[in-house]
Amino acid sequence: EAYGKRRCFHGPLFQTLVSLDQCTENAASCTLIAAPKHNLFGGLTEPTMLIDPCLFDACGQAVGLFCQIYD
Repeated sequence: EAYGKRRCFHGPLFQTLVSLDQCTENAASCTLIAAPKHNLFGGLTEPTMLIDPCLFDACGQAVGLFCQIYD
């Protein structure tokens, strides 16, 4: 819903926010899914990373949705 209604503009590789499960004016919880990394960096099929950049970005997406709801 977040991507279909154009609330989030992220392309397929960064569409890792599955759902905003609970949301109140003080807190929110969401479900995220890890996306495959083989297409994230051209030529690197198994990049070594300390943190998943797609999931890290999804945290910001969740905050953005929260702000849109409680603006």
